[in-house]
Amino acid sequence: DPRARLLARGDTLLRDPPIVVLWPPRGRAAGGNNGGLVLSAGRDAGRLLFLADVDTTIEDSLAFAPGIGLLKVGHHGASSSTGARLLARAGPAIALLSVGARNRFGHPAPDLLARLAAAGAGVRRTDVSGALWFEWSPEGVRELDWRRARPWHIANPRAPCAPVRLPRSP
Repeated sequence: DPRARLLARGDTLLRDPPIVVLWPPRGRAAGGNNGGLVLSAGRDAGRLLFLADVDTTIEDSLAFAPGIGLLKVGHHGASSSTGARLLARAGPAIALLSVGARNRFGHPAPDLLARLAAAGAGVRRTDVSGALWFEWSPEGVRELDWRRARPWHIANPRAPCAPVRLPRSP
């Protein structure tokens, strides 16, 4: 597609809510896990940080403000991603692990789960819960149970969501 372009740090994909590319830097050759697209979305308590599969060396170079509402954990919970320094800076309310049940890599790594617990993040895992659904606004992020009720945002399209602190998963 002639309209396609490579995205790089600082590119804004959407202005409201803001979705901004944090990685990779312009001119960096894409490829491998560290070529993944890291995104920040939203504002205030409802900010989201999507780490792709980058490792801790890349995480240390990411520029973002603390107080992340939802952190999509890097590399399916590999021990080389979502390091303690990033977690200390981000202070995520919710940590989302997208990981297959009984995967051959043993993800999520026990040391990663320990880091998330130490950071006080409410951990949500697709290998435990299946599909996960979250709603976000500048006021915060909350988990929706799509199996039990009509999606909240459809029933209440103008109402903000309140920030929540979820209990930790085992």
